[in-house]
Amino acid sequence: SSSSSSSSSSSSGMILRVRLEDGSMQKIQVRDKEDNDDTDEKNDADDKTDTDNNDSITLEKVLQRYTISDGASIQIGNNNKVVGKEDYTKPLHDLGLTNGSLITIRPKPSTKSRSAPSFALSQGEESTAFHPYPDLAKNYQSALRQRVQKQRQGGSSFGELSTLQSALHQVQPQPEGPLKRVYMCHLAAARFQSSCTATTATAGSSGGKLQSRVGLLFGTINRERVDNSKKPKARTSLSSTPSAEDYCQVAKVQCLYEPNESSSSSSTSTCQYDATKLVSMDGKGWDRIRTVAAYLGLQPIGWIFTYSGKRVGDSGDDDGLPVWARDVETGARLQILEMKKLEKHDKCAFATLAMDAANGATEAFQLSDVSVQMVSEGLLSNTAKEDDRHVATKHAIIVDGKETSTLDSVLCLVNTALLSHEGMYAGPKTNNDGSNKKPTKKNGTLNTKTKKALLSAMDDDAALLQLLCDFQILVALDSHNLLRDEDMQDVCRVVRKFARGQKQGAKLPSKIKRKLQTLLEH
Repeated sequence: SSSSSSSSSSSSGMILRVRLEDGSMQKIQVRDKEDNDDTDEKNDADDKTDTDNNDSITLEKVLQRYTISDGASIQIGNNNKVVGKEDYTKPLHDLGLTNGSLITIRPKPSTKSRSAPSFALSQGEESTAFHPYPDLAKNYQSALRQRVQKQRQGGSSFGELSTLQSALHQVQPQPEGPLKRVYMCHLAAARFQSSCTATTATAGSSGGKLQSRVGLLFGTINRERVDNSKKPKARTSLSSTPSAEDYCQVAKVQCLYEPNESSSSSSTSTCQYDATKLVSMDGKGWDRIRTVAAYLGLQPIGWIFTYSGKRVGDSGDDDGLPVWARDVETGARLQILEMKKLEKHDKCAFATLAMDAANGATEAFQLSDVSVQMVSEGLLSNTAKEDDRHVATKHAIIVDGKETSTLDSVLCLVNTALLSHEGMYAGPKTNNDGSNKKPTKKNGTLNTKTKKALLSAMDDDAALLQLLCDFQILVALDSHNLLRDEDMQDVCRVVRKFARGQKQGAKLPSKIKRKLQTLLEH
C-alpha cells in the first residue's frame, strides 16, 4: 500500500488541508511541474501550488500565501506536532506530510485570566468582570465560532457534538446549597407583612390594596448539628469526636431592613416590588447600613420579597411556585453584590425568602450556582417585563440533554428548610398601641411615635435599650447624621451587649443620652 500511495502522489501530486487562525479550513493541491499546463481544469481544491517536484517543496512555500500573525504556531498531522522555524525549509516528506495531511495555524494564546473570560452576549453589551463561579463560566463567543465552523464542514461526530454542548450552560436541579436551613425572625416577618397594606384604602373598605415589598435580611451564619432534635449526650474521655458530617451551616435572621420608598412608589404597580435600591447597593448610604450591621456583628445573609395574588402557571392552575424569573434575577444580583463585597467565589450562603402578602406564608430557597453565574453573564433576557416563571435566554442552554432558549425558574431553586425564631434586633413585639409597624417614615426618618417613645424612656436604661434593639431605628439615627460614627459605635456596643442578655450594667453613656435627647426634641 506504501508503494501505491507513493505512485499516486508522484503522478498527480497531493492535497493538503490547512486550518487557518480564524478556524476556517482550506485545501491546497501540490502538483508536479508537468501537470501545470492543465492545472486549472483538473484542480478541484481551494488553492494550488506548482512545484518542480513534490519531494522538493518545503513547508515555507506552502504557507507563503497565507497571513500568519505574530506569535502564531504551526502544527502538523492529527497529533498536532508543533514545528519550529528550522523545519520551514525542510521538504514535506521529511516532515511526514502525505496526501490528506493537516496543517494547523494556531493564533497566539490569550493572556486573559481564567476568572474573567470574554463573553459575547450581544453586540455592544458589556459583561461584568466578576464571575461568582469561575468554574461554571462559559465563553459564548468561542462556542458560536465553533458551531459556525462545524456547520461549514457539513457534519460533526459524537465527540464534537459533546464538545459543543459542553460550551453551553448545563441547567439541572441542584440538590442542596450551602445552607441546610434558615431561621427567620417572626417579629421581623410580621412587621414586613404589615407594611404590605397600602394606606390608600377607600372609605368604607375593609383595607387597602396589597403592595409588594422587598427587604434585605441581616443575620449570622452558624454551624449546628444536622439533626438538632437529638439531645447532646454527656461527653467523656472515651467519647468519639463529632465528624464534619454531623454539622451543617444555617442562617439566622436577626433583623430585616426595608429601603426607603421612592417618591414614585405610589404611581407604580402594586403587583411588583421595586428592587432598584437593593440591586444598586453602592454609595455612602449603603456602606453606612453595612457598617451599623457590622457593629452589631451582622452581615447580609439573604433577601425577602412579597407577592400578591396567586402565582399561576401557563395552564391557569396554581402551580405553587412563588419564585419567578424576575425574582431569580433580583436574588442573583444581590448575591453577586455580596460576593463582590466579600471578594469570595464559589460557595456563598445567601437565602431567598418569598412571602404571600395576604397571609404571610413564607418559603425559603437558595439559588443554584449555575443560575447565579448565568445572571452575572447577562444571559437572562428582559426579566423585568416578564411576569412569568419562564424566561427566554439570549443563548442556548442545555436542559435534560437538549438545547433550549427557555429557562424554567424551578430549575434555579434549591429548596431550603425554614424555621422560626426571635431575632435580637427586630424591635419590640408590639408597639404601645398594639400594632407592629415600622418605626420610620417612608423617607427613613423616625416617626413621631418613635421619637416620643425614646424620649419617655430616657430615664430608664433598660426600656431605652429595649427600644434601641431595633435595626431600623439604629440606621435612622446613623443615616441622618444624628450621631457621629464614634457615638454610633458606642451605642451599638451597648445594644449588642444588652441583646445578648448581659443586661446588668448595660447603659448608654450620659453624653450620648443628652445628645440623643436634644436631637429627638427638635
